[in-house]
Amino acid sequence: MLRNEKSNLEAVLLAQEALEAVRSVRDESWAGNIAPLGNGTRYYPVVENGKWKLNTVSPGLISGKYDRYVIFGEVRRDAADKIAGSGSVDAGTRLVTAYAVTTKK
Repeated sequence: MLRNEKSNLEAVLLAQEALEAVRSVRDESWAGNIAPLGNGTRYYPVVENGKWKLNTVSPGLISGKYDRYVIFGEVRRDAADKIAGSGSVDAGTRLVTAYAVTTKK
């Protein structure tokens, strides 16, 4: 495997793990762990005491190379209750985007 391909694969796997961390935190408590989080803020998935947590403070680079975080966004629904680009904000649903950004080559 080429170095660039390996780096891309590692980044994809780290981003997928970040989404799993969000699912774990959500399953523990939507109201306590997800609902209060702000949109557009970087949250860093970290393991504390054997459980995933989402922190606003970066734990540092993973493997000295990757900056991993998630950003939440709002979800809107149209009159037919389908997810749409405009309409009413659905407070019970959040858009989550995971990033694993390579900082070194």
